Amino acid sequence: MGDKHFALKAAVAAVLFALGFAGAVLPGKWKRLADSRTALGRGDGFASGVFIALAVIHLLPEAHEKLDKGYRVCEVITILGYTAMLFIEKVFAPQASTSEERSQLIPMSVQRLQEVHGDMLSGDTDSDEEFSPDARQFSFAGAAGASRKAALATILACVLSVHSVLEGVSVGIEDKDVVLLASGISFHKFITGVALGSSLAAGEMRHMVAAALIFAVSTPFGILLGCVADEFLPAVADGIIMSLSAGTFFYIGASELVPRIFANGDNVAKALFFLLGVACIYVMTLIEDPPGS
Repeated sequence: MGDKHFALKAAVAAVLFALGFAGAVLPGKWKRLADSRTALGRGDGFASGVFIALAVIHLLPEAHEKLDKGYRVCEVITILGYTAMLFIEKVFAPQASTSEERSQLIPMSVQRLQEVHGDMLSGDTDSDEEFSPDARQFSFAGAAGASRKAALATILACVLSVHSVLEGVSVGIEDKDVVLLASGISFHKFITGVALGSSLAAGEMRHMVAAALIFAVSTPFGILLGCVADEFLPAVADGIIMSLSAGTFFYIGASELVPRIFANGDNVAKALFFLLGVACIYVMTLIEDPPGS
């Protein structure tokens, strides 16, 4: 990796950190943003189109260039990446069960945590109150009052940071179209940050800032991991990581964002924003890598 690529990725990491942090703390300062369901829903519609297009139009073709074209290896690894995210979200993470919960903008695993711990964020819980049996799985030994709020903020940020690290890895291993990938990820980073900040807006600002820092640093950390992999691992490893990233991007776009955003109305506008996201990535791909180049 040349100095030019390293400097570009470092700049991208700084921008993504700033967007993630700003998105997560803004709802605490600007309540109207936290309540703007229409704008956030359309933004998620655009982001879902971007992620699906990045997976199909950009990442998979690049993975094919680095891996053998026989045996459909890229496609199989992509399915494994999708399945890994499926297990993280649906098996290992706590889940929401009602259609009303699924209609919200924030991920279901985050909603479940809020359902269990919502009183802690609002400050209504007495420090001596016992956790319910359902809540004990998220508790920390000896935690009470403000400590519980801080613990919840950390859990919420970590749940959302899983995706961000994987997104960052895809940027870190990228050889040529860094700006294309970063452009798609940056919009989702800000929207997800707003969703996180909205879920914590009722709590103390210091807890929100701590959660925002965890969330914001996750993508730069992923970029660092990707840079290390790109520098020291063979091209075939880059192809494997790109295929896994395609699977995770497809999961985020098709299985996480799409079902959620189309569950609470304004569907025509959201579908148009979805198509706009796909079109933007397609056009940017043609500009970055024109046919016959």
